[in-house]
Amino acid sequence: MAELAAESTAISPTEYQQRCLAVPEQYDLLMLGGRGGAKTFALLLLIARHVAEHGSSAAVLFIRQSYIGLRDAERQARLIFYSIFGEQVIYNSQTRVWRFPNGASVEFGQLESEGSYAKFQGRSFSLVACDELTQFPDARLIDLLLSNLRAKPGIPLRYIAAGNPGGVGHAWVANRFIHNGAPDWQPFTERQTKRNLVRAPSTYRDNPHIDQDQYVASLQAAAASDPELLKAWLDNDWHIARGAYFADVISEQRVMIEPWEPGFPRRARHGSTVGGAVRFEAISGDRWEIFLSHDYGSAAPSVTYICALSPGSIAPDGRYYPRGSIVLLDELATHVPDDLNRGLRWTVPELAAEIIRLAEYWHIRPQGVADDAIFASHGSQAGSIADEFRKAGVTFWRAHKKQRVPGWHKMRTLLRQAGSPDVPGLYVSRRCKYWWATVPALARDERRPDDVDSRGPDHGADCTRYGILGFYKATVTKIGI
Repeated sequence: MAELAAESTAISPTEYQQRCLAVPEQYDLLMLGGRGGAKTFALLLLIARHVAEHGSSAAVLFIRQSYIGLRDAERQARLIFYSIFGEQVIYNSQTRVWRFPNGASVEFGQLESEGSYAKFQGRSFSLVACDELTQFPDARLIDLLLSNLRAKPGIPLRYIAAGNPGGVGHAWVANRFIHNGAPDWQPFTERQTKRNLVRAPSTYRDNPHIDQDQYVASLQAAAASDPELLKAWLDNDWHIARGAYFADVISEQRVMIEPWEPGFPRRARHGSTVGGAVRFEAISGDRWEIFLSHDYGSAAPSVTYICALSPGSIAPDGRYYPRGSIVLLDELATHVPDDLNRGLRWTVPELAAEIIRLAEYWHIRPQGVADDAIFASHGSQAGSIADEFRKAGVTFWRAHKKQRVPGWHKMRTLLRQAGSPDVPGLYVSRRCKYWWATVPALARDERRPDDVDSRGPDHGADCTRYGILGFYKATVTKIGI
């Protein structure tokens, strides 16, 4: 520690970086903040301290999602490591492994999929450092890496990470580490892993080594069409509806509604159906259509919505919903706690039983539209997944999944029109927690800007799209909306 303190003056750690260094090693550290705070530099300083203090017992893994992303970190690592440890540090550019004169090692690695994790399987590290955390679409690979934290007694095992708001992993990072009520710079226990953490926020204002005015101008240019993302980058705001695909059309004031009671559909005229949906009367006496929309998943989450299509009437909440509006009343989302992109691996009979319970709660038949993929035959006597659902008491029709981008455009239109008195909109109950935790934060596909980045937790959005395109088309045609 003394060696590092003496040498590090040459590389001038900022006050923020010094505060990060002051957090005891017994705590994992999450440097989650706006862009420009020099978090990567702080992360590398923490690695250098670990190397200096623990010598040959220090085995460090530094990861980013892509090899391209490692290049800038390698440049910064050269500055830090050679400044602290001198020219005796050896770096193998082929293996991306640093060897230090005291016997410690630091490996730079890429982690994009379970296949790329195989190279770390069974290996032991005393410190795992992850940079650009929100580039990972879910927590699955990160949690796998935590299983590699192993060292001899007396050596602290630590995980440190850095990341910015925005990106495909914004939702899971925000839900797991930000929206938990824990104060900044104070230890807390993360619910999923039970590890003790400290969250260390920052913004570009914490970095005196950059021209801050020029940096703000560059961020403004990069996010010119995305003011909410710009706000997140500048102010470390994780509570925004991340300005990716739907942020400019989602407003909680317009779209979110308070829960309706299931007594509303009890006035259903059982036996009167359109496309499998049970009709029920609103306060005005007009008949709505109520139905299921389903996105199947096992390793990925499965999502089911109770959807209601308005004939143009006043609903139980006393609000008028224009003709053709869709209301998501309730949901069933089978995801691992604190991981919005990983499913519970339920079997079809297990899932069907829960869907039937949800339908019974709302006094409707378990019928509706679903992901086209479940209608593909398994090539066995079991038939398709849709056949398995039907045998278990749930009936689905195809949702025309091929129309992905037109479906997003229709969904955006309905979200934008929510709250208008004379055009249909899409409204989502507060009950639909998975929807509100994922859809507003979905990133845009960088290679195809008209599409959602499917690496993120898009299952609730897909399920909504199925309800809009699949059932909406059939029902609108039949009841003349």
